[in-house]
Amino acid sequence: MAQRLEIKLKQPNPLFEKWLEKWLEDAERRNTKSQYKLREALQALRSYPLPLSSGRECAILRGFGTTLCNLIDEELRLYNVKHKNDVPLQSTMQTFESDVKQLVESVKKSKCRNSPKKNSNQNH
Repeated sequence: MAQRLEIKLKQPNPLFEKWLEKWLEDAERRNTKSQYKLREALQALRSYPLPLSSGRECAILRGFGTTLCNLIDEELRLYNVKHKNDVPLQSTMQTFESDVKQLVESVKKSKCRNSPKKNSNQNH
């Protein structure tokens, strides 16, 4: 029987979380209504187990409306301009996917080596 391999990242979207936390602090300090949506969005983002690469992708989560998604995309654009020599977020996503694939393959290989051999000489 095949077993499911579960890989769970501790913080799959740290950059987006950081921005939402900052915006939430500002909204709470100014006592604006947006603090409720930002809190809801932050909670949904923290609960989501996979990395997201844009504000547009965040739209699948509770609390992320068009305005917030566009705000994240704009912040991401500015971040990428400021950190142009750094590894872009999309490249990080591809590296993550590659790492997961390698991990899955290594687990599969070790399972094959450790599983009991079937006797091919059995008569049916």
